[in-house]
This record gives sequence, structure tokens and C-alpha cells, in this order.
Amino acid sequence: MKLHIHFPDNLISDDLLRQQRIPCLCKVSTQFEIFFSDTVPESSGIVSGWSRDELERRAIAGAGGQYTHYANSLITLSNISEGLYQIIDLEMFTEALVGALFSEMDNTHPPEISGTTSPRKRINGDRS
Repeated sequence: MKLHIHFPDNLISDDLLRQQRIPCLCKVSTQFEIFFSDTVPESSGIVSGWSRDELERRAIAGAGGQYTHYANSLITLSNISEGLYQIIDLEMFTEALVGALFSEMDNTHPPEISGTTSPRKRINGDRS
């Protein structure tokens, strides 16, 4: 999966992008949007290369409203080019504090099913 976004050109964004597990908000309707409130100004981007079927296998959809998924999340990114980032890891947390960590969102890698003591499942971005 790839994130199309233009972060503000400042030290806050530079520092944030060097980190792993960056706080964000995932909003999924017909598009998959990721919102970053820690950047100044706030920024958001659109995810490409994702599958709704794979997302729904890993993260429980909410009931009603504009978005099927609306979750506080943690993301790790790798810069590909100006305004384009590879999603390395993405953890989505539901209202029940159960998360989904996205790993290889394709049909060749089934999701890991977490045990009752683990708060998340793993789902990474593809490496292409």
C-alpha cells in the first residue's frame, strides 16, 4: 500500500517521518484517507493499492455513518518519492481497543489471527 501525501516542509514533519509508529487517524469510505494531527499544519493523504476485502478481514467495520472504518492508528512510512510513501506498518485500533496491524495486503499472505491476550492483528503494506 502507498500513501499519497504532501507533508509540510518543516522540522516537525521531518522529525515525525523519521519515526516508526506515527500517530494518525484512518478514515475509510470510498477512499482510504490517513490524517496526521501532529504535523503543523495538519495533513492528510490517500492510500492506494489497498483492498476493501483484505481490510475488512483484518479490521472490524463500524456501524453507520460516513466511514466504514474510523480508527486511531499508528503508521510507519518509507519515502519513495516526493509526495509518495510506502506503508510499512499500519495499526488500527477500534473502540474496543482491538487493533489490526496491516501486513502484506494481498491474497498470498493470510492475516495473523491474534490471541485473546494480543490487542492487534498484523497487516503490513506491500513491498513493491
